[in-house]
Amino acid sequence: MTADVLALLADGDADAAYLAAAGLVGEGAAVEYLTWRREADLPDPAAVVADPTIVAWKSLDPSRVWAVLAGVVSYSTGRGTIES
Repeated sequence: MTADVLALLADGDADAAYLAAAGLVGEGAAVEYLTWRREADLPDPAAVVADPTIVAWKSLDPSRVWAVLAGVVSYSTGRGTIES
């Protein structure tokens, strides 16, 4: 629900996003959600599997490389095997 309401706000309007989120879920949860939303910039694991060059591997912090690869592993194991 929070994401639906925030989608209606102007991009970059942090004050309005905070007021809307805090009104819906409370101050603490709003801060946590808005922080997660701001930081959630990892690439889609399916897109990385399709084209690994979309990630600038050499410039990433090791923790972000781990996060991207963990997503790729999760995506790949969830798909199972492909029969030929």
